[in-house]
Amino acid sequence: MVRRALSPRALLRSLRVWPFIVLGLAVMSVMLLVADNARREADRARKAQVAYEHLRARSIAISALMGKGLREVLIHRRPAARALPAIIADGIRVYGEMNRALNVATENAPGPRNEAIQRRVRELYDIGTRALGQVERSLAAATRMAEGEFEPALRRLDREIEAARRSQEAVANAANDRARRSLYVSLGGGVLALVSLTLLLERSRRRSRIEAEVREVERRSEERIRALVERSSDVVTILDPKDRRIIWQAPSIRRMLGYDATDSLGRQVDEAVHPDDLLRVQRGLMRCSSGGGHQMIACRMRHADGTWVHVEAQVEDRTDDPAVQGLLLSLRDVGERKALEERLRYQSFHDPLTGLANRVQLRERLAEALQQAAEGDHKVAVVFVDLDDFKTINDSLGHAVGDTVLRTAANRISGALGAGELASRQGGDEFVILIPRVDGEDAALATARRIHNALSPEFVVDDRELALTASIGVALDDGSTPPDEMLRNAEIAMYAAKEEGKAGIRVFEEALHRRVMDRLELGAEMPQAIENGQFFLEYQPIVELATGRIVGMEALVRWQHPVRGRIPPYQFISLAEETGAIHPLGMWVLREACRQFAELRERSSGRDHLYVSVNVSTKQLRDPDFPDRVAEVLEETGLPASALVLELTESLLVDDREEIMVQLERLKALGLRLAVDDFGTGYSVLSYLQEFPLDLVKIDKSFVDDIHIAPDKAKLVAGIVQLSDSLKLKVVAEGIEEQAQAERLREIRSPLGQGYLFSRPVPLEQVEDLLAQGASAAAA
Repeated sequence: MVRRALSPRALLRSLRVWPFIVLGLAVMSVMLLVADNARREADRARKAQVAYEHLRARSIAISALMGKGLREVLIHRRPAARALPAIIADGIRVYGEMNRALNVATENAPGPRNEAIQRRVRELYDIGTRALGQVERSLAAATRMAEGEFEPALRRLDREIEAARRSQEAVANAANDRARRSLYVSLGGGVLALVSLTLLLERSRRRSRIEAEVREVERRSEERIRALVERSSDVVTILDPKDRRIIWQAPSIRRMLGYDATDSLGRQVDEAVHPDDLLRVQRGLMRCSSGGGHQMIACRMRHADGTWVHVEAQVEDRTDDPAVQGLLLSLRDVGERKALEERLRYQSFHDPLTGLANRVQLRERLAEALQQAAEGDHKVAVVFVDLDDFKTINDSLGHAVGDTVLRTAANRISGALGAGELASRQGGDEFVILIPRVDGEDAALATARRIHNALSPEFVVDDRELALTASIGVALDDGSTPPDEMLRNAEIAMYAAKEEGKAGIRVFEEALHRRVMDRLELGAEMPQAIENGQFFLEYQPIVELATGRIVGMEALVRWQHPVRGRIPPYQFISLAEETGAIHPLGMWVLREACRQFAELRERSSGRDHLYVSVNVSTKQLRDPDFPDRVAEVLEETGLPASALVLELTESLLVDDREEIMVQLERLKALGLRLAVDDFGTGYSVLSYLQEFPLDLVKIDKSFVDDIHIAPDKAKLVAGIVQLSDSLKLKVVAEGIEEQAQAERLREIRSPLGQGYLFSRPVPLEQVEDLLAQGASAAAA
């Protein structure tokens, strides 16, 4: 295309326009420069303004973190060492964001205001760090620091930020005004107008972007706070302090009580509180709204399904807070804790096996009953029940059977009691019944007899019928005796009933207490009595029933007390078992019997068939060194082992059989013989006997008493004799007192016998005469 040359006129016109064009361009350039500078200044001011908005959002987050930290420790009861590290880490991160936002503000709007804000930020950091650090040492101090220092510092920071933001807003507005005026001037030229329009559009876009960023910051802050509230295990609720109506409630109420938060708005909180707890809740809310500070209220609240939920409410008066304007409640479900507390309380006051009251509950109730009796005109009774021979059942049939018997006995005892009477298990087979109000002894004995009758029927366990009796002691008091002493009195009465033949009832008397004291004194004197030679032996012959010949002697220990006189064995043998004196006493009896019999055998011939029988206690046999001590005694005294018989109690055969078997085999290895004493009084059977290295079976006196007039007893003893003979065991019938009994035993071929019919126990000096006349005495 051919370009046309300008005509002179056209060129002239263009030259005239150039000054205007140049002037316009110059004006446009100057205005553009002025507008650009104003725009830059406005942009910096807006950036600073955004940075201050960031600072404000971070300060809100710091406040939320501080509240969360205190709530975690104070309300949630979480240990500070677990709750605070994560919160402190979030706080450090937020403080870092605040510093970065402040750096942006300083870059875009330097000046003294930023230095003041910097000081406030540092001040807030220091106070927050110290407040959270105080939580581990003192929650109260941390709370006061948060309220007295942290919140004021936060408000001072907010004021500084707001002032700085407004200042930058003013700067931005002024700069925008200058830019706008410059653009208006540049509108004289088209290029200037176009540039001005472009600048205006760009400025609008930048401003929209800044506003969007501000809104996004605000949205994230609100969502973060909402998430903390909704995901918390606690339910935040705001009440109107005047009528206790619910103003706001967190959605997490659905997890706790099963209904939506919106369902409860405008309703009184009283409607959800258990009627029994309502007065306490109302008083707590009133105290809080009347300047009572923080209040902790425990109550039950209705679940949507109609059940009751145990909750704890931390209440704070926040009516002065514009964001709350009411009572702030933080509700926590404590149902699991309450259930655990109830289980622990039940376990601490009840016996786990029987479900009866235990020692702790009994003593508390007894102390209360005695105090009431001291203030009134009635008495308190304690009934002490001990199951006779329960240990034999437990040892012979196993602990499972024993536990079943105890549970059955507990049920029978409970069923025999009247209203207000308390049954407890003290341990083992001992039960104590508290009668908190009784008129006199007859009423207490009536309860004791009901218990006695309830325990009389046989116990059926695993198709096995067990006959069980109980010894019962009764103590009464008018409130002048301490609880422990009253329990002791009832126990003393129970032991008196047991000593009188078991299966009886005995009321406590002072004489019984004196008897117990005498028993304690005897126990203390026994070791010295052994050393001083106060014990001596008597012997009772064991004869062949068919010939009347004396084949052995049972050594029986006696105590000649220098003050009390002769003390019967039943008063000190069990005492020796309890005090441990049975070990030295038992060894003295064994050594003395072996020594005396060795000398007796040496003094005359024809007595090599004689043996001496010595009783051995359970505690002696359990001593691992006992067989070695027996060997030492035999060697020391020179008595042949074949002339020694050791008598064992029947219960040993079913109690720790493996341990006892080892001990018996070691004793048999010495060459002596072993006998089972009082056979038939426990729960052994003859089949047990073949498992042990035994030689003799001594039938208890209770089987012999009526053997001459009771055919069934005679058949039973005959069966024992026949079975023992098949097991190569010799039978000794104890307690023969009448000639008719001896004749009946001869008829059933019982080989050996022992009893008053032949001789009472005699001292060593009379044994020689007894041996000389033994045959004629038996024949008579």
